[in-house]
Amino acid sequence: MTSKTSVQRETAFSGLSDFKKWQKFQDLFAKIIGANISFLNTSGSFFTHSSDVTPTCSEIAKPADGYQQKPVHCIDESLQGGLKGEKSYLCEHSLLYFPLRIHLEGLTIGGLIVGPVLVGRREDEESCRKTCEKLRLDAENFLDRVREIKLFSHLALSVILDFLRGMTEHFLKRATEKREIERLMPGFISRSRESKDFFSAIHSNELANSLLDIAMGVVEGDSGSVLFFDEKEKSFYIKTARGIQAQAVKGTPISLKESVAGWVARRGKPVLIHKEVKNAVLKRRLRRPGIKSSIVIPMKFQDRVLGVFCLNAESSNRKFNQDNLLLLGQLGKLASVAFARMGAY
Repeated sequence: MTSKTSVQRETAFSGLSDFKKWQKFQDLFAKIIGANISFLNTSGSFFTHSSDVTPTCSEIAKPADGYQQKPVHCIDESLQGGLKGEKSYLCEHSLLYFPLRIHLEGLTIGGLIVGPVLVGRREDEESCRKTCEKLRLDAENFLDRVREIKLFSHLALSVILDFLRGMTEHFLKRATEKREIERLMPGFISRSRESKDFFSAIHSNELANSLLDIAMGVVEGDSGSVLFFDEKEKSFYIKTARGIQAQAVKGTPISLKESVAGWVARRGKPVLIHKEVKNAVLKRRLRRPGIKSSIVIPMKFQDRVLGVFCLNAESSNRKFNQDNLLLLGQLGKLASVAFARMGAY
């Protein structure tokens, strides 16, 4: 049951963000991951409209001729299950929804719903037809539309959900803090460029740490870093790092033209670096003592270089592979939208 305090927080939040702008970026997130996203409050009302990039259950569940279709409430059911602590909701169409409980100042204000999706494997055609027969659905429409539903591995979905939740809560936290500053000092933020930079720095730090922790967890790396690009200086600087000495973190700027980070950023594609790699620029990275393999992921938004993040292995590590390179590339695209959103908030 929703508490009075939680409802008050939802009401206050509904007026503090530019939801047209939020909707735009939510739609980008949905396109990147290839799955629908909805953001609802605890009462089931939408903070933002659903970002539908694949068929919904309503579209999949077309009734067979002569049968009255019952209403489809998969998103609502998923939300209610998520508010009770359930991690996923399997709907009657054998599709999964994942509710992410979103917190603000210690209270649950709603849920980000990702789905419908498939995880692990697709049902065979015979099983789908049995589902349709049981629910009296048009089997050909069902089979045709369900092929468009995104299939995730368990790891890929876990990585994406963790980042989406953290990213959303970072944004909401920042919005409430800015609103409180504006309440105490009306006009301060609109007048002060420095205050905007202050908020961006705090929350981009938090998000960079989340990104690095999640990415290192995927490949079990020994060290890693997130580098931001300074457009004015045409160089990178380390925003956050793990397993790197403090003096390296505080070191000199990293050249756009001469560094591996710059090469990857200009190329715009994730790179896996190992001893068999032939590119001379990339091979130089492996001359650093102790590094056997590296993954470098570019972060770009609308052709603008934002930075890169790097992960390193000091010994043989089978998780530094092409599958995880693709997964971290997708994480990099999400992070790019998030960091660009920080600057435009």
